[in-house]
Amino acid sequence: MLNSGDENDGDMSASQSPLNSSFFKPNLNIETCTLVFFDLMTTGQEQAPDIIQLSAISQDKTFEVSILPPQQIEVRVNAVQTKTRTEALTAFLAFLRTLVQPTILAGHNIWKNNCRILCRHLDELGLKDQLQELVSGFLDTESLARDNLKYKEIKKFSQQDLAKVLLKKTYPAHNTLAAVRNLQELYQSLRPAQEKHLFSLVQLEAHISLQPLVLAMAVTKPSAQTLAQQGISFETMKRAYQEDPKKGLKHLLRHLHNELGPNRLSTTIRHTQAFFIKARALEMGNSIH
Repeated sequence: MLNSGDENDGDMSASQSPLNSSFFKPNLNIETCTLVFFDLMTTGQEQAPDIIQLSAISQDKTFEVSILPPQQIEVRVNAVQTKTRTEALTAFLAFLRTLVQPTILAGHNIWKNNCRILCRHLDELGLKDQLQELVSGFLDTESLARDNLKYKEIKKFSQQDLAKVLLKKTYPAHNTLAAVRNLQELYQSLRPAQEKHLFSLVQLEAHISLQPLVLAMAVTKPSAQTLAQQGISFETMKRAYQEDPKKGLKHLLRHLHNELGPNRLSTTIRHTQAFFIKARALEMGNSIH
């Protein structure tokens, strides 16, 4: 099953936007940055999908590559643009290196999907540090659309729906280069884009790391969002708890009183403490056996 990064999204209400309005990277002016719109096609919706196509565009400069799935490395492929994962992602980084800095990587619904997938693959290849050097921030155009169009009667915010409404065009499904051309054009109709729609790699990684707490219902999704905005990761919370099991988390999160609210803050602290207590008990039980 092939999956383009924007498919099956955009059906949430405006109040369920995947990005909170306070996502930002300080000292970064979007208007003076180089915007690079990118899109991925993956093997499906599984936990760790492979990338099979990657495309990007920055004004008139384009990048497109098909990626050979790992299980087919030994298969001979005729397409000139088909590369192994390492070759393809190294070439993508080389493309970014040709652009004027600072650079912002933009895409639709990338906070939820494509950024996580791209970063995971780069990390597995030891290339994520290069991405951090080349990209100053990320812009999610779905968040931008939800904010800029909040007073319009628009119910769905997928790229497909927005292209139909704003551009009067059909979204080019299963063609990532056409999709990023479409998105670059769509962005022009969504401007201006404020810095609050940006997020950093640190924030993204913090949010990914907090998912075990979300799955265990120790932290709600909105709370994880707020924690990630502050760059507070799972390891940060674990370390605070270990240093002071009674007051460590309270001290760490005390500045989020207004953002979380007193009730949600106390609930987050209490449930996270319980999570770590249970995890510690399981560790000790396993060590005994």
